[in-house]
Amino acid sequence: IFVVIPLLLAPFLTTLLAPAPPRRTPHHLSGHAVVMGYDELTSSVIDSLTISDHDIVIIEQDKAKALEIATHYRKRAYVIWGDYTDPGTWSAAHITSAHYIVICKDERQTASIILGIRGLVKGKIISIVDKLTYERYLRYAGADYVLSPKHETGRILARHAVLNPGG
Repeated sequence: IFVVIPLLLAPFLTTLLAPAPPRRTPHHLSGHAVVMGYDELTSSVIDSLTISDHDIVIIEQDKAKALEIATHYRKRAYVIWGDYTDPGTWSAAHITSAHYIVICKDERQTASIILGIRGLVKGKIISIVDKLTYERYLRYAGADYVLSPKHETGRILARHAVLNPGG
């Protein structure tokens, strides 16, 4: 009995007592930036946003990743664990009073999120995508700005090559 009971209860107690990232911000926010999706690119965006006086809310769908992000940005940003397309998650991030919504997911998921939030938000919707060929599609969905880091880097390099052809 003393061997079997701990073996049966250990997995249950481990999941019950495991830390979980928050599902909402601790208080109401206004004039903040909401970032959906977290990767190397959005990490740079968030680091740039921390310089400003705006509060930052990061929404992440993966529980383990959200917990990791919450630990990393402990006092610089609020992290919410929730589904990107769930209105409850949008409400928990106070998306209606945000000044900026930055979405960095694949083009199909980004369009789905934009179509869901465009009637709710007054702030600017910024979509960061891999391929700029989807710009018209995402603008039609409701994005105010569509950015492609690859495209912008190429433009900068081309401008540098044209202005300095000798080196």
